[in-house]
Amino acid sequence: MLSVAAKYNAQCVPITITPELRDAMPFWYHIGRRPDTRAVYGDKWGVCQQKIHHFKTTKQMVDHARKNDAPDHQMLQTCDCYACYDDRLTGCDNPIECRRNASVKLDSLALIWDPRSDANQTPHRTTP
Repeated sequence: MLSVAAKYNAQCVPITITPELRDAMPFWYHIGRRPDTRAVYGDKWGVCQQKIHHFKTTKQMVDHARKNDAPDHQMLQTCDCYACYDDRLTGCDNPIECRRNASVKLDSLALIWDPRSDANQTPHRTTP
């Protein structure tokens, strides 16, 4: 059955994309990735995000990327804010670069799938 779906390029698309669905979607190999972008999941930071931080959902990636915006955070390798300290304890080599890369990876999502977009606070209908 899956081979027939692949042959005819069939996809399972939800009727309504809610904010909860956007947050709960698995991030790795996301169906909402823009076709003009290249998925880079096996780079140094992708491996860190999967193996060190154990991120699975889009919400986890968004929360991680937003840690660089914390009020007590400094954009220095030696930042001692709680988020950087905690990330270093888990084994992350460079929390600032890891979060910056998470943001770049999130930028590859289509607008209707990106939970960071202000336009996505209400459910989005994919069918008329």
